[in-house]
Amino acid sequence: MVVETRISGELGVIVINNPPANFLTVEVFHGLKDEFEQLQKNDEIKDIIFYAEGPSFSAGADVNAIFDLIKSGAREKVKETIWGLHEFFLAVDNSPKPTIAAVNGYCLGGGLELALVCDYILAVPSATFGFPEVGLGIIPGLGGTQRFPRKVGVKEATRLIMSARQIPAEKALEIGLVDRVIPGDFIEGIRDFISEVESGGVKTKECPALNPADADM
Repeated sequence: MVVETRISGELGVIVINNPPANFLTVEVFHGLKDEFEQLQKNDEIKDIIFYAEGPSFSAGADVNAIFDLIKSGAREKVKETIWGLHEFFLAVDNSPKPTIAAVNGYCLGGGLELALVCDYILAVPSATFGFPEVGLGIIPGLGGTQRFPRKVGVKEATRLIMSARQIPAEKALEIGLVDRVIPGDFIEGIRDFISEVESGGVKTKECPALNPADADM
């Protein structure tokens, strides 16, 4: 099973387990969608967390599988899959229940786009973020070009997307991509963060003004 849900009190934890890098295959996305919908229907669940087993949150979409579909002439299948992913991301983005991306390692490409649709991004100190697919001539196609600038501002987003550079957790915290870096026990740190949010101890960040002039490199 590449995706499963673990219930811990009022927390619903959706876990990706698709080694070695937790690539977001079609099977994984269907699993994420199904588990997310089930948690939305569960009135006992107050918060939804996206987590992953292994050294990666997710290294992104399975690009080779997509290329294989295109080469085989299954363009309609590719189109259908991508639209389905957009619909799922929009559902997470508009979730009535708070959502958290608990990033425990590499968070790249589609993995970062998944994190960006969540209300909060929490990370371990060793986490890494970026859009390396640009180096292959592929743009972040699941909303990253819109959501990333809203999170960190146009100037920072433009630099990172166009360079395909990867940044560590502390830099991600500095530019506003990550809401908190948690050393030590990650799960306990997530619980503490949720308690702070519920008590009003975590202030909502204002989105940076989107001034196109800031995009100058």
